[in-house]
Amino acid sequence: MTLPASLPEQATAGRALAKAFANRSFLIGFVVTALIAAMALVSFLWTPYDVTRLIVADRNQAPSLAHWFGTDHFGRDILSMIMVGARNSIAVALVAVGIGTLLGAFAGRELGASLDRADQAYADRAAAQAYSAPIGQRITWNNPQSGNQGVIVPVKDGYDGSGAYCREFQQTIVVGGRTEQAFGTACRQPDGAWKIVG
Repeated sequence: MTLPASLPEQATAGRALAKAFANRSFLIGFVVTALIAAMALVSFLWTPYDVTRLIVADRNQAPSLAHWFGTDHFGRDILSMIMVGARNSIAVALVAVGIGTLLGAFAGRELGASLDRADQAYADRAAAQAYSAPIGQRITWNNPQSGNQGVIVPVKDGYDGSGAYCREFQQTIVVGGRTEQAFGTACRQPDGAWKIVG
């Protein structure tokens, strides 16, 4: 097996996108999400009706050419309200993702910092074994003093564009009862040392 030249970024991302868009469910979800996002962007510039204006005479109308989705009990155009609501929902989602990312980064940093030197030594020995272990073999480590443990599994190997031998790994670490999982790639350098590249 030959790994592409730009192993961690270009080829892997391109293959993942191609595989995702080949999936019918993903494609339908992507199109619906893109339409909602486009509708939200358009709502910054235009909506069929002013959503703050109440027209009691037009309340509870069925869908028509004038009001595609009808009107609510205050006479507001439902399509206009959906457009503005999509804008607000996307803003809330982006804020939530940002907060989740920051909290995840903080938790990951704290988990990494909580590995003491002995834990790191056990993990390093397991990683060294994983560089030559058969693909799919689980390499485990355990620090009996701290109770922290981990598993490293080489999942794929091959060569990058420069001809360096590389291996992709899945790693699971349990620290203080919390489990974290990560994936990465390491390539053997000309001097025989291994370098994590992704």
